Amino acid sequence: DLTPDPPLLSFFPKRYHPQLMRHLSLTSIVAATAATWLIVMAACSSDSQAPVGVGEGCHINTDCSSPLVCAFQKCHQACATSRDCTIGQRCMASDRPFHVCQLDTERTCSYNSDCPGGQACGSDRECRDQCAADRDCLKYQVCVGATCADTMEVAEGGIVSEAAPNAEAGASGLPCNYTSECPDPYVCRANLCSVECMTTLDCNAGYSCANNRCVTGSGTLVGADGGKITDSSGKLELDVPKDALRAQVAIAIHPLEAWPDGALGQVFQIEPSGINFAVPATLTYTYAPTDIGATLPADLRLGLASGSSWTAMASTVDPAQHKVSASIAHLSTYGLLGPTVGGDAGAVAPLDAGTAK
Repeated sequence: DLTPDPPLLSFFPKRYHPQLMRHLSLTSIVAATAATWLIVMAACSSDSQAPVGVGEGCHINTDCSSPLVCAFQKCHQACATSRDCTIGQRCMASDRPFHVCQLDTERTCSYNSDCPGGQACGSDRECRDQCAADRDCLKYQVCVGATCADTMEVAEGGIVSEAAPNAEAGASGLPCNYTSECPDPYVCRANLCSVECMTTLDCNAGYSCANNRCVTGSGTLVGADGGKITDSSGKLELDVPKDALRAQVAIAIHPLEAWPDGALGQVFQIEPSGINFAVPATLTYTYAPTDIGATLPADLRLGLASGSSWTAMASTVDPAQHKVSASIAHLSTYGLLGPTVGGDAGAVAPLDAGTAK
């Protein structure tokens, strides 16, 4: 407490007492603030960790020992060309505004999804920067087969490969020259029957990975977090819950021009067909009175088309909202059915008007 005692104040004329009190109060505040900062700095110093070396985990550059930089959440040596790296390493673009020497753990691959973000698995089974022309690559690198390579890695217009095809992940072990020589679902990759993809990242743009094959998939990307997809007319909605998919899939809903007899209203194909859900998804059909005619809403069910026939599914009907919902385990062709089509699917559960959503 810096407040002076009355005897001390008696040494000063009374007209100076207010100024003296303000000065001493300000001094007290400054001293308290300085003490607080010293405590905070001491705490931060005690909690901080020593910078780490090459290949160790990081979030920012200062997590790494100088002059290392943080890229792909690991400490790397910075570079301008591959000459700046250890012999055998390649200078790569990164997820930060600088170039880094590729770590050994980031080098080999079988699929694009094995590589850090933005890179692709090259023809030699090594992770490389993607390119369309030489100007997309770093200095002293050229674009070969849509991936960047140091000039010394290229011979006769292609990348010199030292990859061992027998080490490829997802391989069956069967040698091949053509995909037709491989059992389903394998394709011929590097003269070995292997799965075509592990995730959608392994497929070309516009395709999704379905059951380890690249299939047409130009719809909405849905991954492990789930999501909702609706057709362009708004009649059919697919609600995919969390953890139903292991990898991203481009899901699209298309109205069909032809379908098995017995459906009420429009029938839809949900692609890529055959995708299975680890957790059932919910399919909801919004019908119009003209779709169902004289059929009672309580008799409506969703149906799964298989060949030229329908299989009715246990459904929930919300007559107030004109909606019929059912749980589905995979993507296929679905439509709206009346009570006499698709067999007995079990009880249809109508929603009470008080519980309609």
